[in-house]
Amino acid sequence: MSNMDVVNKIYAAFAGGNIPAVLELFDPARAKEFIGKTTGVAGGHLTGTQMAASLTAALGQEVRYNSITPEQCRASGFPGAEDLGNMFQFKRDFEETYCGARNLDLARALNPSLQTFEAWLEQSKNRIPLD
Repeated sequence: MSNMDVVNKIYAAFAGGNIPAVLELFDPARAKEFIGKTTGVAGGHLTGTQMAASLTAALGQEVRYNSITPEQCRASGFPGAEDLGNMFQFKRDFEETYCGARNLDLARALNPSLQTFEAWLEQSKNRIPLD
């Protein structure tokens, strides 16, 4: 099951209030220890520059990271821009808290099929439009 499949199933189960179904998507031997707790899930903690380098390698064409401020993101006007800008601001202002809440070793222990960005790119690169 791909990362997106797992995430989509988690969101669907959570949105429906089906917490047992959410827990079933994690290691059953450990799921019960997380009832009533919050844990973040991440496959990696990459900078924009690192993601651009991985995209360049996977796609065979140069990708450059263009840093913008959270304020610029919020003002860009696309659907979700304000939420995305808020997320970027939180990550920028509280990076240690943001990354600390997303323990990579724990995430992989709970879901051993969790992919790195590079593994996801290898699997998904042909679906990224380049035109």
